[in-house]
Amino acid sequence: MYQEVKRRIIADIESLPPHTRLPARPLLCEQYFASRTTIDRVITSLCAEGYLYAVKKSGTYVADPALSVSVPSAPSGRHVGVILPTHGINSSALIEQSLTDYARVLGIDVTICSSGHDAQRQHSLVRRLINAGIDGLILQPPTQCASYQETSALLTDRRVPTVFLFGRLPDMRGMPLVAPNNITAGLERMRHLHSRGYRRIACVSNHGDESIESCLGCYLAAKRLFGLPHDPAHVLIHDRVPREQFIRQIEEMLSRPSPPDAFYCFNDTMAGVVYEAVVRRGLRVSDDVGVIGSDNSLACDQLTPPLTSMDIQAYRLGRTALDILMQFRDFQSPPPLHTLFEPQLYVRQSCLGPRA
Repeated sequence: MYQEVKRRIIADIESLPPHTRLPARPLLCEQYFASRTTIDRVITSLCAEGYLYAVKKSGTYVADPALSVSVPSAPSGRHVGVILPTHGINSSALIEQSLTDYARVLGIDVTICSSGHDAQRQHSLVRRLINAGIDGLILQPPTQCASYQETSALLTDRRVPTVFLFGRLPDMRGMPLVAPNNITAGLERMRHLHSRGYRRIACVSNHGDESIESCLGCYLAAKRLFGLPHDPAHVLIHDRVPREQFIRQIEEMLSRPSPPDAFYCFNDTMAGVVYEAVVRRGLRVSDDVGVIGSDNSLACDQLTPPLTSMDIQAYRLGRTALDILMQFRDFQSPPPLHTLFEPQLYVRQSCLGPRA
């Protein structure tokens, strides 16, 4: 009953403008044929997940999904929706900035939302943006093992021009994709660690299935290319387990016989988690354990020592995706199916080489 009521309320929310006040609890109980306890549980859950927000002594309201809206000085009547899995961290921060900057140049409105790596929330955001009258969509799918058939069917049925970032929905292989070249990124990161003298290199990620293709696959291929031995105990891949749990597992890895002397991280956030585990073990980043990240985010210079990381050209990714979407939407010419950017390594002090 709880799941069914939650599903129905989400479906109704999708058709309501942001900041619409929901009916009182007794009316909701009557509308959805549910007990007060069930309604309270659903409303609490939807507030926590960002669908709703509560105002004390006033009521519960529909949340605005937009994280950022650029309003040009000379609106063209065009409106683009953007859904990213995260907001303000790693590559998302640069993509958001790129899209808002370029939208002002083109004179279009952009609404940017975050799915929180949740497939259900992503589908709800797609429906809400379509109801808001978007002319096109830029979508980075969440790193989650889930069914996306309903979202794909909705985009196809409504004929929404869509450009994907990093990866497509499985049922929409014919849509344009803008992404970094993960193979080059993997090889360059491993080459750098190898050239600095690290040999027992571990791979860590807390991003589930996406890690297997874009991180683990490149890691294994690069190790083989450079003739480095593979130890299965040096691979730690989970699907968004709590941060503290992940840190403890890295600590355990570092306490084993023949521990890693370097970490190849899925992104800069993961690198920050490794830093904490290394320090807790009484070790030194770079001297005892090298760490290399990916995204070249603002966090790199905030870590001590600063983090060596791969710049995946996130700012250019966002601008290019918007260019392709405008080309796609206006039918100027068939959009390119694949656009790959070659990443660039930014060397800092996190993996200068092991020292006695």
